[in-house]
Order: sequence, then structure tokens, then C-alpha cells
Amino acid sequence: MRTSRQTPPHTPRRVPADPRLPNRPLLYASAAALALWMIVLALTALRLI
Repeated sequence: MRTSRQTPPHTPRRVPADPRLPNRPLLYASAAALALWMIVLALTALRLI
């Protein structure tokens, strides 16, 4: 038995979040690229000092 406390009607389900799944790999790729770029900048900064 589902109670109204478990599934409130005003809260949207996670079903609309499905279209965002194809965008996650791109987000992860951009985050990894940004992290790699920051590491490269840090290494170059240490080399300059």
C-alpha cells in the first residue's frame, strides 16, 4: 500500500530526468577536461617557480 507520504503528488518523479542521461557523459568529459587543464596549469606554475 502506497501512502501519500511516500509519493507526494507535488513532487515530480525522476522520469523527466531520463532525457538528461545522454548529456551526462558530455558533462563528465567536460569536468575531466577541466580537471586535467587545472592540473596542467598547476604543473606549469610549479615549473615556472
